[in-house]
Amino acid sequence: MLEKDFNTIWNNMFKSIGFSYKIPDPQKNQFGTISDSKRPFDIFSCAFGRNWYVENKLVKGGYYSFNFNRIEDHQWNNLQKIHNDNKNNITVFGIGFYEKRKIFDFIVLDLELAKYLKESQGSIKRKELLTLKENDMMITIKKKSFDINLILEKILTIQKWKILFEGDG
Repeated sequence: MLEKDFNTIWNNMFKSIGFSYKIPDPQKNQFGTISDSKRPFDIFSCAFGRNWYVENKLVKGGYYSFNFNRIEDHQWNNLQKIHNDNKNNITVFGIGFYEKRKIFDFIVLDLELAKYLKESQGSIKRKELLTLKENDMMITIKKKSFDINLILEKILTIQKWKILFEGDG
């Protein structure tokens, strides 16, 4: 399982209820090196009456911590510009956790929570991921599909995070 496979699953699920477009990966040139072009984010979708701008990351091997340094500066900047332009846009990070023949779950973090976690702790720790799983805040992928109707209710926000981990809201 590769990150591009996670993107394809996400893209296909959003296509099933609306419009979705996966921004193509940069192409290799004749010398086998990847061009300098950078994708602003992975996916643009229209669903549930909103525009979605998505950057996905995949953690292989199970519920291991996720370091926000894996998200490139241009991805943060592009999603922030989109968010600032229209607060009705949904700007999120999908973080998938995959272990062959065992698990394929993901969480959805809104931009504000991702920034808060990056600045306050730099990563999401394994213990926190297990707490999210126990509290039914992950979405499970089975047979290259997931329940798209869960996505809005499962988006993690600063308020939800503080209730789960800091005891306030």
